[in-house]
Amino acid sequence: MAEKEKQEALLSENNYRLLDEIRRQQTADKTKLSEASGFSWPTVSRLCEELRNRNYLAKDDLSLLPTVGYMLGIAVGTREIKVSLVDFAFQPVPRKRLRELGLGSLLDRDLLSARKEPKEAEEDYICLNSSQDLEKLAETLNNVLLAFLQTARASEDTSNPALPLVGIGIAFPGAVDTQKKQICACPNIPCLNEKNLDSLLCADVRTLLESLDVRVELCHNAEAGFLHEKEQLFHATDPVRRSLAESQNILCVYHGTGIGLSGCMAGRLLRGNNGFFGEIGHILSPDFSLQRLKSECTDQAQAAAIPEDKIPLSGCRCPFCQKTCLESLIRARVFESENLEVFKQKTDRERLHTFAQNEWNFKLLKQYIGFMVGTIINLFNPEVLILTGRLYDCVPEIWNSMNILKSGNSLSYSGSRCTIIPGSKRDNSVAVGAAISAYYHKYSYRTEEINWAKH
Repeated sequence: MAEKEKQEALLSENNYRLLDEIRRQQTADKTKLSEASGFSWPTVSRLCEELRNRNYLAKDDLSLLPTVGYMLGIAVGTREIKVSLVDFAFQPVPRKRLRELGLGSLLDRDLLSARKEPKEAEEDYICLNSSQDLEKLAETLNNVLLAFLQTARASEDTSNPALPLVGIGIAFPGAVDTQKKQICACPNIPCLNEKNLDSLLCADVRTLLESLDVRVELCHNAEAGFLHEKEQLFHATDPVRRSLAESQNILCVYHGTGIGLSGCMAGRLLRGNNGFFGEIGHILSPDFSLQRLKSECTDQAQAAAIPEDKIPLSGCRCPFCQKTCLESLIRARVFESENLEVFKQKTDRERLHTFAQNEWNFKLLKQYIGFMVGTIINLFNPEVLILTGRLYDCVPEIWNSMNILKSGNSLSYSGSRCTIIPGSKRDNSVAVGAAISAYYHKYSYRTEEINWAKH
């Protein structure tokens, strides 16, 4: 930064909350900002002047200056580790710019570079293989952190830093204690169970973090996905989606290898005790099976065409919760997967694109989604429910039945008031959300929970 934050105290949280509204509303009109933020017009005027004096806003038109700082977001998944460098406008930096910053060594060995025609001007994240082996996973994580921290360190020594890194966010699946910075339980990457952040970081990374005064924030991947989706609504070109941005009761399902839930109620981010919230994948579910479809079918010829279940109910128990939970039944009944590796193969994006052609298994998938959607709506009564993840991105036929699934599984007075929408379909949404989480914890919400209510 022009004036390093570690040498000069941060502005008040209200300054940064107004900066958030400038970003969301994409305007410097003080009357509009007053209406959006809840601050009085004189307060808005004073906060804007302070932000301009600290080079967060342009001198002439008070527009937000995106390059005043950057946050690094890392999403650790069972298949891949995705990395995004995000500016103050909450926009991920293109790969072409990352190469200009000297991060070519990471770019050249990631999964996107293996494409026949990589489009670096369009792509805006780095994608690396994840692992079930703790040593390999930690090595990948440290290589990413070292590359960015060393670039930030070299940049800091110049009069006009090209990479003023202000925070790092890392999103993990499973139960994440954000206060203790610990992954308490990670069913789909068991090697991370009960691992503290410090135990994953090498000495060189810890030294650089300290010297640069950069904090690392941990969050659940569903929470990171929600933070991204919530902020994206403010920038939606579709007027319907944009109108939902101001909603104070929004929930978001992130359906990757596991199924997580996050969101806000009355404008406040839902965290739960110790940050554990939204393990919707581990609720007990009815056993929707091919045998059940067969028994409920009144057409004998059609019933005879329904195949047998490949996995018995005894093989549908979740290895983590030891129950026939929603997550385990979808894996076993819908995708006929005996274990995690088989499930990952069968839910590869290319294979999902044609999944709806499998008539009976697709029918089961819709039954499970209907049960999940109905349970969420009946319990929480949200205004908006966002469904994100590869299933909703790669099996578009799901959306043809969504209103029927909602009305058939939820109470009429709550279901009729809930709008269900797909996510933004960005491959790096969780990584960007992790970066946004790091920003919020450093700037706008240093002393209280994240919220979108007017101040």
